[in-house]
Amino acid sequence: MASESGWETGLGRNHRIGRSIKKDECSNMLAFKGAKGFGAQAQGGRGGEVVKVTNLNDSGEGSLRWALEDLDQKRIVVFDVGGQIDLKDQIEINGNVTLAGQTAPGGVTVTGGRLRVVDSDVIIRGMHVRPGDEAGGDDPGNRDGIAVGKRGQTVDNVMIDSNSISWSVDELASTWGAPSNVTFSNNIMAEALQNSIHPKGDHSMGLLIGDNSKNISVVGNLIANTEFRNATIKDDAKQIEFINNVVSNYGPNGLAIHEGTTRT
Repeated sequence: MASESGWETGLGRNHRIGRSIKKDECSNMLAFKGAKGFGAQAQGGRGGEVVKVTNLNDSGEGSLRWALEDLDQKRIVVFDVGGQIDLKDQIEINGNVTLAGQTAPGGVTVTGGRLRVVDSDVIIRGMHVRPGDEAGGDDPGNRDGIAVGKRGQTVDNVMIDSNSISWSVDELASTWGAPSNVTFSNNIMAEALQNSIHPKGDHSMGLLIGDNSKNISVVGNLIANTEFRNATIKDDAKQIEFINNVVSNYGPNGLAIHEGTTRT
Protein backbone atom coordinates (compact mmCIF):
# COMPACT_ATOMS: atom_id res chain seq x y z
CA MET A 1 0.00 0.00 0.00
CA ALA A 2 1.12 3.59 -0.55
CA SER A 3 1.47 5.95 2.38
CA GLU A 4 1.12 9.74 2.33
CA SER A 5 4.89 10.02 2.03
CA GLY A 6 4.81 8.14 -1.27
CA TRP A 7 6.41 4.94 -0.01
CA GLU A 8 4.95 1.54 -0.85
CA THR A 9 5.21 -1.04 1.91
CA GLY A 10 4.10 -4.56 2.70
CA LEU A 11 5.93 -6.62 0.06
CA GLY A 12 9.68 -6.96 0.31
CA ARG A 13 11.87 -3.89 0.48
CA ASN A 14 10.11 -0.53 0.69
CA HIS A 15 10.33 1.58 -2.45
CA ARG A 16 9.02 4.96 -3.42
CA ILE A 17 6.38 5.21 -6.12
CA GLY A 18 5.26 7.98 -8.45
CA ARG A 19 8.68 9.45 -9.27
CA SER A 20 11.22 9.35 -12.10
CA ILE A 21 14.19 6.98 -11.94
CA LYS A 22 17.67 8.45 -12.03
CA LYS A 23 20.40 6.83 -14.07
CA ASP A 24 22.32 5.73 -10.98
CA GLU A 25 19.18 3.98 -9.69
CA CYS A 26 18.99 1.45 -12.53
CA SER A 27 20.15 -1.28 -10.14
CA ASN A 28 16.88 -0.72 -8.25
CA MET A 29 14.65 -1.25 -11.29
CA LEU A 30 12.08 -4.02 -11.01
CA ALA A 31 12.75 -7.41 -12.55
CA PHE A 32 9.65 -6.83 -14.68
CA LYS A 33 6.53 -4.70 -14.49
CA GLY A 34 4.48 -5.75 -11.47
CA ALA A 35 7.27 -7.71 -9.76
CA LYS A 36 6.71 -8.02 -6.02
CA GLY A 37 8.53 -9.05 -2.90
CA PHE A 38 12.11 -9.28 -1.77
CA GLY A 39 13.27 -10.59 -5.15
CA ALA A 40 11.57 -7.84 -7.15
CA GLN A 41 14.84 -6.04 -7.90
CA ALA A 42 16.58 -9.06 -9.43
CA GLN A 43 18.24 -7.81 -12.60
CA GLY A 44 18.68 -11.17 -14.31
CA GLY A 45 20.42 -10.77 -17.64
CA ARG A 46 19.36 -7.16 -18.22
CA GLY A 47 21.82 -5.47 -20.56
CA GLY A 48 23.37 -8.76 -21.67
CA GLU A 49 23.25 -10.78 -24.87
CA VAL A 50 20.33 -12.89 -26.09
CA VAL A 51 21.17 -16.60 -25.99
CA LYS A 52 18.95 -19.04 -27.90
CA VAL A 53 18.06 -22.60 -26.91
CA THR A 54 17.94 -24.36 -30.28
CA ASN A 55 17.51 -28.03 -29.32
CA LEU A 56 15.99 -30.28 -26.65
CA ASN A 57 19.22 -32.12 -25.79
CA ASP A 58 20.39 -32.65 -22.21
CA SER A 59 23.72 -30.94 -22.91
CA GLY A 60 25.88 -29.44 -25.61
CA GLU A 61 25.83 -26.13 -27.46
CA GLY A 62 22.31 -24.86 -28.01
CA SER A 63 20.88 -26.83 -25.09
CA LEU A 64 19.21 -25.41 -21.99
CA ARG A 65 22.07 -26.70 -19.82
CA TRP A 66 24.60 -24.94 -22.03
CA ALA A 67 22.69 -21.65 -21.75
CA LEU A 68 22.26 -21.80 -17.98
CA GLU A 69 25.18 -23.82 -16.60
CA ASP A 70 28.03 -23.49 -19.09
CA LEU A 71 27.68 -19.75 -19.74
CA ASP A 72 28.12 -17.16 -16.99
CA GLN A 73 27.94 -13.75 -18.72
CA LYS A 74 24.86 -11.54 -18.57
CA ARG A 75 22.32 -13.21 -20.83
CA ILE A 76 18.64 -13.45 -21.66
CA VAL A 77 17.75 -17.04 -22.56
CA VAL A 78 14.99 -17.52 -25.14
CA PHE A 79 13.78 -20.57 -27.04
CA ASP A 80 13.70 -21.36 -30.75
CA VAL A 81 12.16 -24.76 -29.91
CA GLY A 82 9.41 -26.10 -27.70
CA GLY A 83 8.80 -29.54 -26.27
CA GLN A 84 10.27 -31.74 -23.53
CA ILE A 85 13.84 -31.67 -22.22
CA ASP A 86 14.81 -34.90 -20.43
CA LEU A 87 17.62 -34.17 -17.97
CA LYS A 88 20.12 -36.77 -16.79
CA ASP A 89 21.15 -34.54 -13.87
CA GLN A 90 20.18 -31.22 -12.30
CA ILE A 91 21.03 -27.94 -14.01
CA GLU A 92 22.96 -25.52 -11.78
CA ILE A 93 22.12 -22.02 -12.96
CA ASN A 94 24.89 -19.42 -13.02
CA GLY A 95 23.99 -15.82 -12.22
CA ASN A 96 23.03 -12.76 -14.25
CA VAL A 97 20.45 -14.59 -16.34
CA THR A 98 16.82 -14.20 -17.34
CA LEU A 99 15.21 -17.49 -18.39
CA ALA A 100 12.16 -16.68 -20.53
CA GLY A 101 10.30 -19.97 -20.83
CA GLN A 102 7.31 -18.14 -22.25
CA THR A 103 9.22 -17.64 -25.51
CA ALA A 104 9.18 -21.38 -26.32
CA PRO A 105 6.75 -22.10 -29.17
CA GLY A 106 4.07 -24.27 -27.58
CA GLY A 107 5.91 -24.16 -24.23
CA VAL A 108 8.82 -26.13 -22.82
CA THR A 109 8.83 -28.82 -20.11
CA VAL A 110 11.87 -29.95 -18.12
CA THR A 111 11.83 -33.51 -16.72
CA GLY A 112 14.28 -35.78 -14.93
CA GLY A 113 15.96 -33.20 -12.69
CA ARG A 114 15.67 -29.88 -10.94
CA LEU A 115 16.61 -26.36 -11.91
CA ARG A 116 18.94 -25.15 -9.14
CA VAL A 117 19.90 -21.49 -8.75
CA VAL A 118 23.46 -21.30 -7.38
CA ASP A 119 24.33 -17.65 -8.07
CA SER A 120 22.82 -14.17 -7.85
CA ASP A 121 20.51 -12.12 -10.08
CA VAL A 122 18.42 -14.86 -11.65
CA ILE A 123 14.91 -14.54 -13.11
CA ILE A 124 12.95 -17.67 -14.10
CA ARG A 125 9.57 -17.28 -15.78
CA GLY A 126 7.24 -19.36 -17.90
CA MET A 127 8.84 -22.75 -17.32
CA HIS A 128 7.09 -26.11 -16.87
CA VAL A 129 9.16 -28.25 -14.50
CA ARG A 130 8.03 -31.85 -13.96
CA PRO A 131 10.95 -33.92 -12.62
CA GLY A 132 9.01 -37.20 -12.44
CA ASP A 133 10.35 -40.54 -11.24
CA GLU A 134 11.65 -42.12 -14.42
CA ALA A 135 14.98 -43.95 -14.26
CA GLY A 136 18.09 -42.15 -15.45
CA GLY A 137 17.38 -38.73 -13.98
CA ASP A 138 18.73 -36.73 -11.05
CA ASP A 139 19.34 -38.16 -7.55
CA PRO A 140 15.86 -39.07 -6.19
CA GLY A 141 16.76 -37.61 -2.78
CA ASN A 142 17.18 -34.16 -4.33
CA ARG A 143 14.86 -34.29 -7.32
CA ASP A 144 13.10 -30.99 -6.61
CA GLY A 145 11.35 -28.81 -9.16
CA ILE A 146 13.11 -25.46 -8.66
CA ALA A 147 15.67 -25.02 -5.86
CA VAL A 148 17.34 -21.77 -4.82
CA GLY A 149 20.65 -21.78 -2.95
CA LYS A 150 23.77 -23.83 -2.35
CA ARG A 151 25.83 -24.07 0.82
CA GLY A 152 28.97 -21.95 0.69
CA GLN A 153 27.79 -19.79 -2.22
CA THR A 154 26.21 -16.33 -2.19
CA VAL A 155 22.79 -16.40 -3.81
CA ASP A 156 20.94 -13.07 -3.77
CA ASN A 157 18.18 -11.40 -5.80
CA VAL A 158 16.20 -14.24 -7.36
CA MET A 159 12.74 -14.08 -8.95
CA ILE A 160 10.75 -17.27 -9.62
CA ASP A 161 7.52 -16.18 -11.32
CA SER A 162 4.69 -17.66 -13.39
CA ASN A 163 6.02 -21.21 -13.60
CA SER A 164 4.21 -24.55 -13.40
CA ILE A 165 5.98 -26.99 -11.07
CA SER A 166 4.72 -30.51 -10.37
CA TRP A 167 5.56 -34.22 -10.02
CA SER A 168 8.71 -33.71 -7.95
CA VAL A 169 10.21 -36.57 -5.95
CA ASP A 170 11.53 -34.18 -3.27
CA GLU A 171 10.12 -30.64 -2.79
CA LEU A 172 8.32 -28.84 -5.57
CA ALA A 173 10.40 -25.77 -4.67
CA SER A 174 12.89 -24.86 -1.96
CA THR A 175 15.44 -22.40 -0.61
CA TRP A 176 18.54 -23.79 1.08
CA GLY A 177 22.06 -22.67 1.97
CA ALA A 178 21.32 -19.08 3.11
CA PRO A 179 19.93 -17.41 -0.04
CA SER A 180 18.50 -13.91 0.37
CA ASN A 181 16.03 -11.62 -1.39
CA VAL A 182 14.02 -14.29 -3.20
CA THR A 183 10.45 -14.16 -4.53
CA PHE A 184 8.18 -17.04 -5.53
CA SER A 185 5.16 -15.44 -7.19
CA ASN A 186 2.24 -16.50 -9.39
CA ASN A 187 3.43 -20.10 -9.67
CA ILE A 188 1.41 -23.30 -9.74
CA MET A 189 3.05 -25.82 -7.39
CA ALA A 190 1.09 -29.05 -7.34
CA GLU A 191 1.05 -32.83 -7.08
CA ALA A 192 4.42 -33.63 -5.54
CA LEU A 193 4.77 -37.42 -5.82
CA GLN A 194 3.88 -39.44 -2.72
CA ASN A 195 4.54 -43.15 -3.30
CA SER A 196 7.56 -42.72 -5.52
CA ILE A 197 11.33 -43.34 -5.46
CA HIS A 198 12.48 -41.01 -2.66
CA PRO A 199 14.89 -42.90 -0.34
CA LYS A 200 12.81 -41.86 2.70
CA GLY A 201 9.65 -43.41 1.29
CA ASP A 202 6.42 -41.40 1.11
CA HIS A 203 7.56 -37.86 0.40
CA SER A 204 4.96 -35.56 -1.16
CA MET A 205 6.45 -32.14 -0.30
CA GLY A 206 5.49 -28.64 -1.43
CA LEU A 207 7.64 -25.60 -0.60
CA LEU A 208 10.52 -25.66 1.91
CA ILE A 209 12.08 -22.42 3.20
CA GLY A 210 15.33 -23.73 4.65
CA ASP A 211 17.54 -22.75 7.59
CA ASN A 212 19.21 -19.34 7.26
CA SER A 213 17.13 -18.26 4.27
CA LYS A 214 16.56 -14.52 4.57
CA ASN A 215 14.09 -12.12 2.96
CA ILE A 216 11.89 -14.63 1.15
CA SER A 217 8.52 -13.63 -0.37
CA VAL A 218 5.89 -16.21 -1.32
CA VAL A 219 3.14 -14.26 -3.07
CA GLY A 220 0.06 -15.23 -5.07
CA ASN A 221 0.91 -18.89 -5.67
CA LEU A 222 -1.32 -21.95 -5.89
CA ILE A 223 0.03 -24.83 -3.78
CA ALA A 224 -2.20 -27.86 -4.27
CA ASN A 225 -2.56 -31.63 -3.85
CA THR A 226 0.60 -32.07 -1.78
CA GLU A 227 0.82 -33.80 1.61
CA PHE A 228 3.42 -31.81 3.55
CA ARG A 229 5.43 -28.53 3.48
CA ASN A 230 2.73 -26.28 2.09
CA ALA A 231 4.94 -24.36 2.97
CA THR A 232 7.34 -25.27 5.79
CA ILE A 233 9.54 -22.49 7.21
CA LYS A 234 12.57 -23.89 9.02
CA ASP A 235 14.46 -22.72 12.11
CA ASP A 236 16.50 -19.55 11.70
CA ALA A 237 14.84 -18.47 8.46
CA LYS A 238 14.32 -14.73 8.75
CA GLN A 239 11.97 -12.15 7.24
CA ILE A 240 9.59 -14.50 5.45
CA GLU A 241 6.44 -13.21 3.71
CA PHE A 242 3.56 -15.58 2.87
CA ILE A 243 0.88 -13.45 1.20
CA ASN A 244 -2.27 -14.18 -0.83
CA ASN A 245 -1.43 -17.79 -1.61
CA VAL A 246 -4.05 -20.50 -2.11
CA VAL A 247 -3.17 -23.78 -0.37
CA SER A 248 -5.58 -26.49 -1.47
CA ASN A 249 -6.16 -30.17 -0.68
CA TYR A 250 -3.13 -30.52 1.58
CA GLY A 251 -2.41 -33.45 3.89
CA PRO A 252 -1.73 -33.24 7.64
CA ASN A 253 -0.61 -29.60 7.53
CA GLY A 254 -0.76 -26.49 5.41
CA LEU A 255 1.64 -23.76 6.52
CA ALA A 256 4.13 -24.95 9.17
CA ILE A 257 6.56 -22.64 11.00
CA HIS A 258 9.29 -24.32 13.04
CA GLU A 259 10.54 -22.90 16.32
CA GLY A 260 13.59 -20.65 16.19
CA THR A 261 14.34 -17.04 15.32
CA THR A 262 12.03 -16.93 12.29
CA ARG A 263 10.24 -13.64 11.61
CA THR A 264 7.19 -14.23 9.43
